Amino acid sequence: MRCKRLEIGLALGALGLAALGLAVAALTAGLRGTGALIGLIMLPLAVPLLIFSASPGAGALKLLAATSLLFVAGAPFSAGAALRNYGDSARN
Repeated sequence: MRCKRLEIGLALGALGLAALGLAVAALTAGLRGTGALIGLIMLPLAVPLLIFSASPGAGALKLLAATSLLFVAGAPFSAGAALRNYGDSARN
């Protein structure tokens, strides 16, 4: 049972990290020196995902699922707004 919880936790964590990476990459598109900026934005948001993924308890899985759902639901909207803003500033 513990192995199954760990697999579920890793799958949920991977989804959340991918959505977080999408949103952060869209926010920093077109900026200079994005390497450090991506680290500063992504690290505080990724640490809870990594902690909840590593501890396969039932409460941790619920928190991981909620956090991943928040990132997956919000990433397309934040990425779309950031890219739209980047496109408008590139034209001017």
